[in-house]
Amino acid sequence: MEKSQHTPSVSAATQGCDAPESNHNPNPKASEGLEEKTKLLLCLRPGSLGPQAKALLLRGGDALVAVNRTSLAPGNENIRELFEQARGGGDTVLLTFNRRCERFSVLATSSDLGQWDLLPEPITDIEPKPSNDPTVDEQDGLDHGVNWEIFRDMQHHGDLHPVRASILAAVLPTVWLMQMRIWPALGAVVLVSLFSYAISVLLFATTYALISAYVWRARLSLLRNDRSSRGMLPWMVVAARSETEAQETCLRFDPKLRFAFYAAQS
Repeated sequence: MEKSQHTPSVSAATQGCDAPESNHNPNPKASEGLEEKTKLLLCLRPGSLGPQAKALLLRGGDALVAVNRTSLAPGNENIRELFEQARGGGDTVLLTFNRRCERFSVLATSSDLGQWDLLPEPITDIEPKPSNDPTVDEQDGLDHGVNWEIFRDMQHHGDLHPVRASILAAVLPTVWLMQMRIWPALGAVVLVSLFSYAISVLLFATTYALISAYVWRARLSLLRNDRSSRGMLPWMVVAARSETEAQETCLRFDPKLRFAFYAAQS
């Protein structure tokens, strides 16, 4: 995909909250200075999402409002420059988006998310409310946490897991499979391990090493395929410092969402 280098275009469309009906004004003076009077949001253009945006489950119309908890300054739409400045010597940058009048954040490794548009902020009667989003809470410095991938089915059952390397998957693959509740793979691993142990200890050690390497490399695919078999599809990715924080962010977008293990209720 060709990367867009031009300045984001200004569109009359709105995103997020339900927008008011558009009234066309034939008088050009009535719209003069619209950009100065209306707050513009930098939004991902539908149909232009790159691989990074798709991996983070971003959507067209998501409005970027902050980079590493620093709000975007008006007129600063050079995403690549902002990204590189924020990253410094690190690998990821915390990007905060507005979707349907709710904020959420993701950790991105690249600024090539897609093409951008400048859209007027939607007018809404919703009263501002306090947010538990870590991006607006600076008391813990720049502890961005990790990305959490959330699954959801048609009955609003939810599940989530941290998208990061797990040493447990390599050292104790059976424990990791049990922890992630991937029962078919766990059963297969146990059967193969028992069979190899019955033949010889050397074969068991070799088999165990191969299983550990496989589970380590295929852990995300194993997890996603298992959740898909239960009717759960990837729904959101959010950056959070704990499972509770990730769950609370998801509940702002879907109050009916039910997690099998909701940490805030324990």
